[in-house]
Amino acid sequence: MKILLSRCILRKHGEYVLSDFINNMKKGLELHRAGKLDEAERFYSKALRFDPENGDLYNLVGLVAYEKGNDQKAVKMFRDAIARNKTRDDFYYNLGNALQASGDNESAVVAFRQSLMINPNNEKSWKNLGNVLELTGKREEALKAYQSSIKLYPMDAEVLFSAANILSEMGTYEEAAAFYRQTIELEPDHSKAFFNYGNICREKGRLDEALELYEKAVAADPQNADAYCNMGSVFKLQGKLEKAFLSYQHTVTINQKHVNALYNLGSLFQNSGNYEEALLFFERVIELDPSHASAGHLAASLKGDTTKTAPEKYLVDLFNEYSANFEKHLTEGLNYQVPFDLRKLLDSISTENRIFHNALDMGCGTGLSGEAFRSLSEKLTGIDISKKMIDTAETKKIYDNLINDNIIKFLSSTDEKYDLFIAADVFIYVGFLEDIFSAVKKVSADGAHLVFSVEKSEDENCVLRPTGRYAQSLIYIRQLAEANGFIIEKMAETDIRKAKDTMIPGYLFILKTKP
Repeated sequence: MKILLSRCILRKHGEYVLSDFINNMKKGLELHRAGKLDEAERFYSKALRFDPENGDLYNLVGLVAYEKGNDQKAVKMFRDAIARNKTRDDFYYNLGNALQASGDNESAVVAFRQSLMINPNNEKSWKNLGNVLELTGKREEALKAYQSSIKLYPMDAEVLFSAANILSEMGTYEEAAAFYRQTIELEPDHSKAFFNYGNICREKGRLDEALELYEKAVAADPQNADAYCNMGSVFKLQGKLEKAFLSYQHTVTINQKHVNALYNLGSLFQNSGNYEEALLFFERVIELDPSHASAGHLAASLKGDTTKTAPEKYLVDLFNEYSANFEKHLTEGLNYQVPFDLRKLLDSISTENRIFHNALDMGCGTGLSGEAFRSLSEKLTGIDISKKMIDTAETKKIYDNLINDNIIKFLSSTDEKYDLFIAADVFIYVGFLEDIFSAVKKVSADGAHLVFSVEKSEDENCVLRPTGRYAQSLIYIRQLAEANGFIIEKMAETDIRKAKDTMIPGYLFILKTKP
């Protein structure tokens, strides 16, 4: 570091004293570089006695304090340095670091910005400004700071990685992927970059590419439990359940408290019919995370406890995960035809070319019901709790309007009236239906129809099954219809879907509001 002498040492002291000052400075710098911080600080302090107006000396003492973890002293020293020389961008940069380390992020932002006002080409100030802005939740500002740093110095893998993470969180996947690739070029063993890039590929449905990246992530870091867990999720989506099981199992070998892996192991056991083993895993998840709504719901289903409804987070996670392959899995794997069966049932009660003015597809998913009922509807709105399902439905251009929301919340707030409500394979996730029937009735036009399916319960009004889905009885639906001013125009018993080698029985209903 080049040390500038202040005028006072030249004015007040002779050559002998100047020599002592320089010797103390040299010794301090030598000890500082050697990591002997306490000794370095003593020599810097001696030099300060000769030249108390030297900003560089206060900066050096501040650096020693910062490296020793004495953030408050570092802040004071850097402020003293700035008081003596307000034109040094590095003084403000060092102050920003010390303020951030002390927890004063707002003041750190000010310091980094002051550094950049003096020197807009200080890539480190841009980088650290980005860091502190990201810490305070100002993602877009942080991204701009990272991008400014990258323009000045595109070889900093840490900045590239940070910018990629923000872009990925914002859904700007292609640009994020480009930054992850640049990060990997600079650091070929950057496990987290491989992992996050793999997550983008999984999000976009490029499952083979995602697997390859996860494999590179664990090759770079064999202890990357998250990468093994996500490998399992990809295998599960591909139907390779044995490989999924081994990946989750390996995750738990690395981290016995890995909640996602434990939950997914429970789900695999549940789906295979091994309910006792599944319950053990779900209860372990709840022990580690009592707020885990999905594990709580599935544990209740396995213990025979019928809850009022499935947790919203469980449904969002469930359908977001399967959105890319959901429709193919239903129609090809489970022989699912409920939307089209509902349409046929509705058509069977009228010979007219019936047209509904305002139809609402509740739980529209990827748009299967929209396809079945589009030709009957002047205006068709779809609503679903899963954003990824909505995004897939959007690509079909079936709906006039698509809404990502909770059904009851939407029904309770809308000012519109609807004359057709569609709920294909939706009530199996709602549970008890009093609230949704009441909400539908309030926004029903005169003569409105409600068409829906349920899984069949022989005994109870509503029961939560070990599958995590609800079944409702015929008596229960009749009671709800009567209580809410509907008549059952037609109903039919049918097979809702295939489960393993058997079909799940259910009911199809066409209800109409009473005159």
